[in-house]
Amino acid sequence: MSVLQKFAKHNRCTPQELGKPLGTIGNCHLYTFDVIGPVSRFWQTLQANSPHSPFQQLNWVRSIVTGAAMRSGPSGHKSGDHIFVVGFVGEKPVLIVPLEVKKGLLGARWTWLGEKISDYNGPVVDHDFQAGIPPGFLGEVLDLLHGAYPEIHAAHLIRNPVGGLGFSIGNTGRSKLFSAEFMSHAMALRQDWKEHYAKIRSAKSRQRLRSKYCALKRAGNLSFRRVREHYSRQDATRQILTWKSEQLDIMGARNRFGRQDDPGLLWHAIEESVRRDDRSLEVFGLFQDGRLIAGMLAFITGDTFYYFVSSYSPEVSRKHSIGTLLFVKTMELAARANFKHYDFLIGDETYKSDWCDTHIILQHFTHAFTWRGRLICAAIALRLSVKKFIIRHGEILKAVQIAQKQITLLKSLNFRSRATSVSPVKLGKVKAKGLS
Repeated sequence: MSVLQKFAKHNRCTPQELGKPLGTIGNCHLYTFDVIGPVSRFWQTLQANSPHSPFQQLNWVRSIVTGAAMRSGPSGHKSGDHIFVVGFVGEKPVLIVPLEVKKGLLGARWTWLGEKISDYNGPVVDHDFQAGIPPGFLGEVLDLLHGAYPEIHAAHLIRNPVGGLGFSIGNTGRSKLFSAEFMSHAMALRQDWKEHYAKIRSAKSRQRLRSKYCALKRAGNLSFRRVREHYSRQDATRQILTWKSEQLDIMGARNRFGRQDDPGLLWHAIEESVRRDDRSLEVFGLFQDGRLIAGMLAFITGDTFYYFVSSYSPEVSRKHSIGTLLFVKTMELAARANFKHYDFLIGDETYKSDWCDTHIILQHFTHAFTWRGRLICAAIALRLSVKKFIIRHGEILKAVQIAQKQITLLKSLNFRSRATSVSPVKLGKVKAKGLS
């Protein structure tokens, strides 16, 4: 009796929930699943015994799958668009590799599931198993997948934090590693916030921000807190996303959220994650006279606080530095609750570099199966090189940004003309102390 048959018998699974055997690498037996239901049980086991970011948590992955189904209409997310490779040693699950299929002009390729809306990607790997994984393991897993799915020509796995893949891989054979065009940034926290804040910001900077906060207080009773009630969390999340989307459209910046009347996968995934209410994604709000005027969505995993999305009401002047106020307030809460790290996530914005003391290098990984796959990987490498060239040359970057802004503004005009104004959300007063 196989591992999965024993598991199915013990948990009273139906035959449809059983995975398909993929192959064996060393002592690791691999199976594939095209639905997340039965994988959830293995995921919960692994999640408790593996280092991972919030983007590898079961709640977020479920939200991606549900969000994709919502975006694909009544037919739902097609079986085969995503797949989960689960590895077992004996009867113990030790590995989950979540992938999906992306199609392009040169052919189909494997990518991480929800790659573009997750700042960190990678598998979920048992801590003890990870220590003994041989070099090239990921390439062997992908080669087994190609045997089962020969119509997929390559793999392109992006945003892998260095040391976070769970695999020892390098530029060997058909597998290539490239440094990403952007990094992530983080800051170490200390529980004595007052002393820590004084070390990282000058007295003049602290006074200037305090003056802006006091100016807001003079306009009405001001409070900052974590939103706790379930339905208030959902309302606040929708308002934060609406403000963020509108701000990006006004700036002509790339809008990966979509819009209220046409939400993207990221919007769907965030709302679904908050709806599930397992509190891995927290909602914080700045209230004026009980009225939400700014908010932040943040992941909390282990000893790290992840600053994910923030936005504010258009009624609030930018001169109040609302964005800075939000992350300073959450830094203080995180430090006092004894969190060790504050992660700003992906992006090379000036304020992130200004506050952080740690740079997290991200890598892209490609692996070709066929001659078309080699063309796909070559095109990917060329595109990345062009991006890096543009970023290194300020004048070219500025010209490209201006052009992108004009194109984005033109695209958003139609949506903005149909958009309806969203009244600020009125939420009940909730007391919150720290993040515990």
